[in-house]
Amino acid sequence: MKKYVNLFIVIVGLLAVTACSNGEATTSDSTNLKLQQKIENSTKNEPVEAYLVVLEDQEPLKSPEAKKLLNSTMEEYPTIEAGVIDVIPLAAQYGDGGVLHTMIFIRNGTEFEVDAVDLADMTYTITSTAGETIATADFYLKPESLGILKPGEVRAMRYDFEPKFVKKSDYDFTVGYNATIKF
Repeated sequence: MKKYVNLFIVIVGLLAVTACSNGEATTSDSTNLKLQQKIENSTKNEPVEAYLVVLEDQEPLKSPEAKKLLNSTMEEYPTIEAGVIDVIPLAAQYGDGGVLHTMIFIRNGTEFEVDAVDLADMTYTITSTAGETIATADFYLKPESLGILKPGEVRAMRYDFEPKFVKKSDYDFTVGYNATIKF
């Protein structure tokens, strides 16, 4: 857990340019088959090899210390379940005004490229180790922050929960927590 706290300290303040935040809705292209339907109709069932991709504007993630921490975390999660888009929690911390800052790996285990619009139908939830909801919100991402997430790609991202989406404002994240995204 200390590694994740260090990762958070190194990166969270530096990702302002690429930060994700909830609150702004995006709309899907109605001519495309929704991502959830594509996944349900997929026949692929082999785990997908995971690999980290850092975008050009994620400069803070390119520092040697950040690379080392990200790569050591990636070693713990070398594959992604087939047909799944998931998140791996890296760090969480309460900020000023009741905002909950989180750092996550978002991972694409589908056979499709996905973007922020595709993921707008999902809900991101943080729960305690006992299963109590800490925060939950629609998974709205800034398109430029995620880019296109190809099959197997993993992206380190920051996601901020506005205070109205935080259900528990005093949780001790050092004891562990879980993060999920679901349709």
